[in-house]
Amino acid sequence: MFDDLPPAVALILGLILLVKGADWLVDGGVKIARRLGVSPIMIGLTIVAWGTSLPELVVSTLAAAEGRPGLSLGNALGSNVANIGLVLGATALVLPAVLGKPMRARETGWLFAAVLALGLALLWEGGGSRFGGGLLRGMLP
Repeated sequence: MFDDLPPAVALILGLILLVKGADWLVDGGVKIARRLGVSPIMIGLTIVAWGTSLPELVVSTLAAAEGRPGLSLGNALGSNVANIGLVLGATALVLPAVLGKPMRARETGWLFAAVLALGLALLWEGGGSRFGGGLLRGMLP
């Protein structure tokens, strides 16, 4: 569909469609949740979760369908790094006392451990493997 368009036009058109699609998703989700009697806080949390994860899901699905698993992995990693950085950065700006030294040291340690484990999991046998996946899964609570 976008193959015949100049890249700048395809980018702008894609962004417009993304924004409009997000509006439809949020509006429809809120209407359905209200009809089902879901509390406003749960509506907000669920819609935010879907709204922030759906673009990554679509990109990863399309990349996997095209046989490009590296793009899916990069998409997931980049999304997680950005989300963690944005949340921690916003928290540090709004409530700097929350990120005191003990908490900062603990969370930094876990963050580095997760990055190290991910690196080991990806380097094991030159890419993703059952061992690497098991290592990452083992780190979940």
